[in-house]
Order: sequence, then C-alpha cells, then structure tokens
Amino acid sequence: MELRHLRYFMVVAEELHFAGAATQLGIEQSTLSRQLQDLKARLFNRTRRAMTLTKVGKRFIDDGAAVRPRPR
Repeated sequence: MELRHLRYFMVVAEELHFAGAATQLGIEQSTLSRQLQDLKARLFNRTRRAMTLTKVGKRFIDDGAAVRPRPR
C-alpha cells in the first residue's frame, strides 16, 4: 500500500461521500474509486442513500489515524 491510498481512504472515510472527497483531493471521482479498489478490501458499504464504513474500514481508519500526520 502506498501513502496516497491511505490518504485517499482517510478523506473518503471523513466525508463518507466519494464526490466530495474527490473534490477535496483535487482528483476525479473515477480515479479515487480505482485507487481504493487497489487496496483489495471492502472498506465501505454503499447504497443509493448512504455510505458507511465496514468493520474492516473501521479498523483501517483506526490504523490510518495512528500514522496520519497531525496538523500544526
């Protein structure tokens, strides 16, 4: 896994919205989706109305928060 994958995941997990996360990251939504597919794990449950983290996604966000740089 590359750090960009972790960064992309963390932004999507915070937004719980792919389009909003893509805008925040300055990339296309399709690029963001493809990058997260590279992680080979189901991290989100998506329906037409909502997106939530899976159990794996929740563990991943905990691990990601541990290595994420803190703002100064």
